[in-house]
Amino acid sequence: MSEHNDSKMDDADSELHIEVTPLSPPPNAGQQTSTHRRNARLWRALIAGTAIVVALTIIFSGLLPLRTPLTGWALPQPTATSTAMPTPVLLGKVPTNCPPGNSIQTFSPAFGPGVGVAGLNVWLIGFEGPQAILRFTGGAQLTPHGWPYKLILAAPPDVTQPITLSASGMGGTLWFSVDGVEHTTEALTLDPRTTLPSTDGWRGWPLYIFVPSAGCYYLALHYSGQEMPGTYFAAGM
Repeated sequence: MSEHNDSKMDDADSELHIEVTPLSPPPNAGQQTSTHRRNARLWRALIAGTAIVVALTIIFSGLLPLRTPLTGWALPQPTATSTAMPTPVLLGKVPTNCPPGNSIQTFSPAFGPGVGVAGLNVWLIGFEGPQAILRFTGGAQLTPHGWPYKLILAAPPDVTQPITLSASGMGGTLWFSVDGVEHTTEALTLDPRTTLPSTDGWRGWPLYIFVPSAGCYYLALHYSGQEMPGTYFAAGM
């Protein structure tokens, strides 16, 4: 009897039943989750829309015309900015320590006073005195070759061979031209054989000499294959 009861107790003890019952969510849990998600979507849409509006405003603010009450539609005007003006280049004053140039003399009633060169009765008209000076005025215009100064070379009837002029000095080599800045050369040749004389037999050639800076210079003359005596001159304002 006791054995039978012990057996039944063992069988009852060996079987252990555990029941797990799921917890029920709060009655409004689903509604809260849905509201949170909807709010997040609204915030994201609002932020994205604001970014698009700002970007479009920046892009089209410089392209679309502006509406003004007085002028109507008008394109936006660029902002004025100050531009630094280039500093004008000054020629400088005539130096006072140059070697003395040839003196100014009156040589013909048909021409004004000039500087004699080459010992050939050849004259350069346009220098100031008492000794040869090229004095520029404030209206001189700077060119790529320097400041131009107009001279006239005059030669008597007995000068029949080509005359070649060249000049140099502290500022470098000077340039010459017979028609302004368009055709310049470092050595200018004038040929009496291709130039008609005036009624008294003299020939005159207008020309330009270009001075790169104020300073002391020497003008040389070649005639009949020989270098003839020229003249020093000072140049400046």
